[in-house]
Amino acid sequence: MVNEALAELLFAAARGVVEQGVTYPPTYDLPPPVIATLGPLSAALLRDEPDQQAARRCVEALEALPPSKVDSVYSALGVWVSMLEWVDAPLPKRRRNMFGWPVGAPVDTATWRPRQPNRSKALSQLKRIPGLDVIFLFCPDGYIREAALKQLVSTRSAFVLTAVAYRLNDWVGPVRLAAQACAMRVFASAPVDAVAEAALFLTQRKSFWRRGEAEIALLDEAFARPDVVEALAGLILSGRSGLVSRAFSHVLARDLLDHRLVEFATRAENPAVRVIAARTLIEGKASRRIGYDRQWIDKTYNLSRRVPRFASRPIHRPQPVEALIALTAHDRSAAVRRVAAEGLVRLRRDIETPGLLLAMLKDDRSASIRRRIQFVADDLGLELSPASRSKGA
Repeated sequence: MVNEALAELLFAAARGVVEQGVTYPPTYDLPPPVIATLGPLSAALLRDEPDQQAARRCVEALEALPPSKVDSVYSALGVWVSMLEWVDAPLPKRRRNMFGWPVGAPVDTATWRPRQPNRSKALSQLKRIPGLDVIFLFCPDGYIREAALKQLVSTRSAFVLTAVAYRLNDWVGPVRLAAQACAMRVFASAPVDAVAEAALFLTQRKSFWRRGEAEIALLDEAFARPDVVEALAGLILSGRSGLVSRAFSHVLARDLLDHRLVEFATRAENPAVRVIAARTLIEGKASRRIGYDRQWIDKTYNLSRRVPRFASRPIHRPQPVEALIALTAHDRSAAVRRVAAEGLVRLRRDIETPGLLLAMLKDDRSASIRRRIQFVADDLGLELSPASRSKGA
């Protein structure tokens, strides 16, 4: 009895909540404007009525989302089964356990057989109802995702561009090939601002993808267009979120913005962006995190920890390193000034006139910066004025 009740509960969660004769999908963390459009569209599709207005409202709500919402929408709509009609799936030739079926696929509680989407009905609706190609990008069935990608021709939304790019990393090979052809169409015709907004999110995310390397390569071509690079630079200069700084470090994996590093180090609104640009200029290399390695503590007890793995490439400094340290020594952010101080510590024996740089930072408000300056002075045998030692911690 308990097992049957649990099965019914799980089945209801997968199928949605039946309310007043209309089956609504589980909402999870979908934004309210999207949730409001799902009920009418789901009811129309289950009745096999081509409600183009309901589909258009749902697509408009999705297109208005920022690219950063793609993951949450995939998590929600990836198990959204009440939109489609589900039929019994054919039994496999060999026995499979209960975890062998796709996540979100409902199970017939009477026969305990898994079910699959009615593909013929879904593909027919896809051809008859404009806008379903965008919605079916999130379908849990690979055949339907592939058909949606083949039908999608263009978009003006950064969110949809990001959703298409995600399919380049799809776990199904034919879906990745369809996504490659779709991405070539939509990224070429989309507005520059939309491509740049998608690039700001995807530049970091695609660095951790492990499938579809050949397909993902076309994203690098789309993001390397001069107009897209210019728009992306504007977003990085004016953006203040953590996404901007994380994306910036991955953009520097290529030399697209090397000629504007001094501008990023001095004019970017986000202090984290100025820190990354200043460190890149002073160290003469662009570094980014590309994953994690396993570092053993004690193999006998199987104790280990994750440590970040970095990749870097050399850059050409547009100015002498002394000028670059001086350029960032008066930044309004202590984090940027600390990068200048760290550069002075690291390169103290390679700088011809370290006394001038020491004078710029010896009275800094940050105690950690003053300690670094004192170390350089002591190591080089230089004397600092008493004013720097009278500062409180």
